[in-house]
Amino acid sequence: MLKCSTNKEKISRSEHVQAIVCPVDFSNTATHAFMLRNVAKYQHFSDTLSTLVENKRILEIGTGSGILSLLCALHGAKKVVAVERSQMAPIARKVFENFPDESSQIELIEGDFYKLDLSQEPFDVILSETIGYLGYEEDLALILSTAKQRYGHADTIVVPSHLQMYLEPLDESIESKNGQPFLTFENFHAHNLAQKDLSEAFKLGFHPQPHFPIITRWKIQKDATITGVVLYFKSILRDGIQITNRSNPFWPRCVVPFEVPKFGRYGEEVRCEYNFERTEVLGYSFRLQTTIGKQPMIEVCFNSNNIQAEEIPSIPVSTNTIVQAVRHLLSKLDCKHKFTGIEFSTEVRK
Repeated sequence: MLKCSTNKEKISRSEHVQAIVCPVDFSNTATHAFMLRNVAKYQHFSDTLSTLVENKRILEIGTGSGILSLLCALHGAKKVVAVERSQMAPIARKVFENFPDESSQIELIEGDFYKLDLSQEPFDVILSETIGYLGYEEDLALILSTAKQRYGHADTIVVPSHLQMYLEPLDESIESKNGQPFLTFENFHAHNLAQKDLSEAFKLGFHPQPHFPIITRWKIQKDATITGVVLYFKSILRDGIQITNRSNPFWPRCVVPFEVPKFGRYGEEVRCEYNFERTEVLGYSFRLQTTIGKQPMIEVCFNSNNIQAEEIPSIPVSTNTIVQAVRHLLSKLDCKHKFTGIEFSTEVRK
């Protein structure tokens, strides 16, 4: 298990954490209704799938509202198997029922992907949107590598293909309840620092966990007080098409504030190092280490289930609301003209 160092300055918050429910519940209809407002993200997914899935066999793990499986079907997939283990499964089924002609080739399977034996011929494309807000905390790497090993063939394509984490030191004021890491839609950026280098993107579908540590280095261009670090990611779907939660109004970032801000001088380097591992009780355990010039290291340890997420909608919505959100999203995508025969009315099939 990740442990904060004892011989360096540290800010450890993990030893006081109790086993509580993760603040962002991806089985909550409110979460999915909000996600479906992210037109830019799904436009990129649609653009990617339109070049990959025609007459192909598709496996999607963690279908949620069913939107990506539906996009696969609308783009001409031969067969789509959508897997969902949460209470979103019957809602996805209702979404598909509202597009009976377009979703006729979709098979929805309810259950835990790791415990299923799909007994299917190999899939040509394996897809998952289990990216979360910290990149890996929904098991994206493990899901795609396991799925490709079990149900893929030599030429199976995984989507996304890569994931890259960014650690950006902040030199602006941060307000955080109790000084804890938090998810936010506010855009935090480095103002007086320039990025020098960062760890390369992790290729998905081959290894169950990314290579560690993830490191970024920055140079201070003007004297600045470093107040914390913002974590975000970029995920390459295919052929340069990427999605990111940086500056995305519908996809929050994680800000990790320092208990005591540190002053950095012009020309000094800021080095950020990020490690995490899965734990049985506390979800994912994270360790962020930041060094400013020759000062003692600042070390913050936290868990995925004690990150504040007060800005994320949490009041459940109805199944009809999800169906309407899917219809609205499809009507906003630039490629909707390809979806011949689809109706974008407000009527929901009961």
